Amino acid sequence: MTYPFKIERLASLQAAARRIADLQGRAAILGGGLELLDFARSGADQTPEILIPIRQIAPMSYIETRSGEIRIGAGTSIAEIADSTGIRRVAWPLTESANAVGSSQIRSQSTLAGNLLQRPRCWYFRNGISCFKNGGNTCPAATGDNRYHAIFGGGPTYSVFQSDPGLALCALQATLVIVSPDGERTMPVTDLYVDPKQDASREHVLKPGEIIREIRITPLTDRYVGTFMKIRERSGFDFATVSIALIYNNFHGRFKDIRVYLGGVAPRPYVPEKALNQIQYKKLGRGEIPPAADLAAEGAAPLEHNAYKIPMVKRLFREAFEVTYEKLSWRPD
Repeated sequence: MTYPFKIERLASLQAAARRIADLQGRAAILGGGLELLDFARSGADQTPEILIPIRQIAPMSYIETRSGEIRIGAGTSIAEIADSTGIRRVAWPLTESANAVGSSQIRSQSTLAGNLLQRPRCWYFRNGISCFKNGGNTCPAATGDNRYHAIFGGGPTYSVFQSDPGLALCALQATLVIVSPDGERTMPVTDLYVDPKQDASREHVLKPGEIIREIRITPLTDRYVGTFMKIRERSGFDFATVSIALIYNNFHGRFKDIRVYLGGVAPRPYVPEKALNQIQYKKLGRGEIPPAADLAAEGAAPLEHNAYKIPMVKRLFREAFEVTYEKLSWRPD
């Protein structure tokens, strides 16, 4: 079977942004191409008519430090991020998350921006079954096989966020540089993702013609510890059933500036607010971790087949804190 499309090569990112905006959904950026191939093979009606390669338009694959920031081109492969000693030294949760993506072949081909903007892995959506994501007016997961769907923030759609680097970038408080037909703008990566209650058909806020050009990260100092961890069915290459990105600051013997984001459990990166409030600013000590972990799944509303995620969330929250606690430069016990 063949999948007809047209390749257009343009002179600049600005020209690509204008062309995509004009075509209103009939064109897409071609980076690593894995998402496009996935949809073409699945039968879901998500394959655009026109593809615009961007790696040849401008430098899009790079990792550099400038003005006190790590700057990563949107076309940088996940493998390059996983192998970067600079990122490993000052933004290691991103390294850990990159290493957790798929197989080595997938990491070599997929790009960072493509990973951030990947569409849900929901089997209803990916197989072209009518749902909010492909023009329908219902979410089959609400009453169907929902083993891997949302337990937080679901409704009207219950697909889950599954970008491993995206979760780490939220914890790192990364910023996106976005090109549009009108110029450039920046936004926190935490503002990228849409609440399905506001728009169930989309996952991100980018308008047609807006292109991620660069990701910027402020390096972590030696006061910080952090990690990325995930639970998955097949250890080699599966998407997360539950994942966590955690960063905090050892500030005068207290847990401070804690950032926790959960993946695989909600349509967007999910912050377990009650658990964070329980441990934020408490004196450093192992005894503070279990009470916070018990609150990590507070407010969960599981569907018929995914309540098993609740103990997973508690376990992963506890393990992430225990792992990072052991790495603190100073601890009382």
